[in-house]
Amino acid sequence: MKPLRVAFGMLVSLVLLLLVIGFFLPTDYHVTRSRTVRASCEEAYAVVEDLETYGYWMPWLEKDPTAKIVVGEPSRGEGARYRWTSEKVGSGAYVIRKAEPYARVLAEIDFGEMGKSEVYFVFEGDGATCDVVWGFRGEGQGPRPLAGWFATLMDAMVGRDFERGLARIASLAENEDT
Repeated sequence: MKPLRVAFGMLVSLVLLLLVIGFFLPTDYHVTRSRTVRASCEEAYAVVEDLETYGYWMPWLEKDPTAKIVVGEPSRGEGARYRWTSEKVGSGAYVIRKAEPYARVLAEIDFGEMGKSEVYFVFEGDGATCDVVWGFRGEGQGPRPLAGWFATLMDAMVGRDFERGLARIASLAENEDT
């Protein structure tokens, strides 16, 4: 019985320690990934700012092929809108707030009760290649200790998805005429 009490006490202590640490963690997050595309920035930009192509490169949609997707009008550039509803990945909306041709796309993603985040893409290149940066920043939602852990773990939660998405953006831009 004593080993069980010791194990339980250690478990409770660990949970309390994690909660206390969570109070001191920052609640803001910022995740970035980048990739060099063997295409011009015009071609890479065209993939990202046209929400009709969103389903081809957005990695989360492969987790639920039955997700309901609605692309609004306009579907390109500033004011372009995209909504999704899914049992597996939740529901939300994506709106392009600013589009600087061949240089930058700034958007807002709304996860409903989970809050809003800023999404951005930056394009820099020499004509033959383009460095594409995909960034995501926001504030962790929920009670302070959980929001701190959520923000701290955000890179681990979405970083690989960003890498897969950038690989698909590269593939689409490099084969623009297909």
